[in-house]
Amino acid sequence: MLVDADAVNTYKVGWRGKDDIEDYKIPDVLRQALSNQFAVPVESVPRTYGEFLLVLKNKGVEFYINKGFLTVSKIGTPEDPLKKISAKFFKPVKLREMVRLRTDAEYYIAY
Repeated sequence: MLVDADAVNTYKVGWRGKDDIEDYKIPDVLRQALSNQFAVPVESVPRTYGEFLLVLKNKGVEFYINKGFLTVSKIGTPEDPLKKISAKFFKPVKLREMVRLRTDAEYYIAY
């Protein structure tokens, strides 16, 4: 998973000590759809987007984030790119690596 541009702000720790997504509840209709799609009980589907991110990570998804945007937006510094990012498992990458990730990806979804 590659996070770029303004989407980086989604994981920025705010004044409350949390980011914009970790406690955001996944709507019940979406949880039900995920339950159906993956053939698992709805009770096993994460209740928040933060939990969902951790499930993906624990299933082997690798997370990358635009290092340049972190620095330019002052979310991070060259020495500590993830300074204000909640998900410390993101790997900061430069533009060249972002292009490689994009061109080598089996799947590409943008939103």
